[in-house]
Amino acid sequence: MLTGNVKDWREFAKYVPADVQMALQYLAETDFSKVAPGKYELDGDRVFAKVEHYVTVPRAEKRPEVHNEYIDVQYLAAGSERIYYTPRRGNYTVAEDRLAKDDIAFYQPLEEENYVMLGHGTFAVFAPFEIHRPGCVAREVPVYVTKVVVKIRTR
Repeated sequence: MLTGNVKDWREFAKYVPADVQMALQYLAETDFSKVAPGKYELDGDRVFAKVEHYVTVPRAEKRPEVHNEYIDVQYLAAGSERIYYTPRRGNYTVAEDRLAKDDIAFYQPLEEENYVMLGHGTFAVFAPFEIHRPGCVAREVPVYVTKVVVKIRTR
């Protein structure tokens, strides 16, 4: 997992692949207060963004998830949330497998090893080997967020 603030995207660009650079530049240069929820193509289905609005929920109400085909660049344009994550190894039990159709699988509850707090302007990059649980309450009180997830195809 890689995390930072989009204000520093040019510095990150020196060290990450071109598709991640594209995602960070898009996030840094877009005013998401003027963007409606939906899907926006940056490079067809190879790189695209999903803009969402929702209220964060307690950790127990979210399921850990994983993707095989896409890297997630998760960005908060407004609000704050906690994202729990852990490497995809061990004997974790898949609760719902939609990888073939939707590139997502959900796991039974597990104890993630780490978490990251995202606030306005921050991002986290999750690779396919990382199970993550986004959308969780950051500071004990649910809040409304504007979230952008840029999906980057790995194959």
